[in-house]
Amino acid sequence: MAFYHGVEVKQIPTSIIPARQISASIPVFIGCAPIHRLSDQSRAAKNGDVILCHNNASAVKSLGYTQNDDFEKWGLSEAAYTMFVLYACAPVVFINVFDPEVHKKTITAELVTIKNLTAKLENNDLIQCVLTFNDMECTDGVDYSLNKITGEISISNTGLLKNATHVSATYTYAAPELVTVNECIGGVDFNSGKTTGIQLVDLVFPKYRVLPGVICAPGFSDNPSVAAIMATKSSSINGIFRAVAVADLPKTLTDYSRVTEYKTQNNLVQADLIVCWPRAVFNGQIMRLSTLTAGVIAHTDADHDDVPYASPSNKLLQMQAATTNGDDSIWLGLDERSEEHIQTVLSLP
Repeated sequence: MAFYHGVEVKQIPTSIIPARQISASIPVFIGCAPIHRLSDQSRAAKNGDVILCHNNASAVKSLGYTQNDDFEKWGLSEAAYTMFVLYACAPVVFINVFDPEVHKKTITAELVTIKNLTAKLENNDLIQCVLTFNDMECTDGVDYSLNKITGEISISNTGLLKNATHVSATYTYAAPELVTVNECIGGVDFNSGKTTGIQLVDLVFPKYRVLPGVICAPGFSDNPSVAAIMATKSSSINGIFRAVAVADLPKTLTDYSRVTEYKTQNNLVQADLIVCWPRAVFNGQIMRLSTLTAGVIAHTDADHDDVPYASPSNKLLQMQAATTNGDDSIWLGLDERSEEHIQTVLSLP
């Protein structure tokens, strides 16, 4: 074995900072998680499950999320990324309302163009996929390899498709947009007695002996009905405990002067409800302000020995820009922020 004389430098990937443990402001997130990606479904946070995660690795194994997910589609991916990566606080409770057996769409015989031994389906987050060429079924891993998350296809230069210019694809893909507001709100099924949606917050304490401190529903809380139910649940958990609900205003609300008007017209004035506007941008991802607020609250409490007395106001927010829908950039002066149009809404500095 040769001995190297001199200085040798190696780079290793930066690891995620271990999460600081909190107990006073434990967030509960209700939303959609891409659990169809998980090969081990026994660990998946199935629809109706209440999952407690203490670190990013456990969230990945339970939710199937990646840091590059489309946060608009997968609200629980945004929540896990925010809490474990951006703010490094734990534990976090996740309630998934997405069911891949129900919330899915099927595409039949989509004609896909092959160019330079690559192709791409029109949709991503695939659940199942079959490729055929000249009425012959292609074999994954032999004729092609498929990235089910992105829908990208790499063609083998030795397989059935090596000289093909097109291939036919029949597949099923996840459609979290099919999850309804009523499914998020949830309730109790009168036949099975099963609790669903936001009402599952009542199971957090009996199951894990931790108290919910913040309730968020990324992807749903911009609906006034969902926000109202979140506030009601926050005011009485298990008939004893209280929390705070953090909701978003719709991304279609682009004019700051109409923010308070919208809030008042939709009766979003409950004492236990924080309403947020607009959205933030971090690393090219559009993120909901409600999710980031939950991270700031937890981080602030962790900075004060887990005692929830300090306000999260004027604390560092992990963002690089403010936007409403990704197509604009929000800049508000002190005079605009001081106007009555936005005084009753949590907004960006």
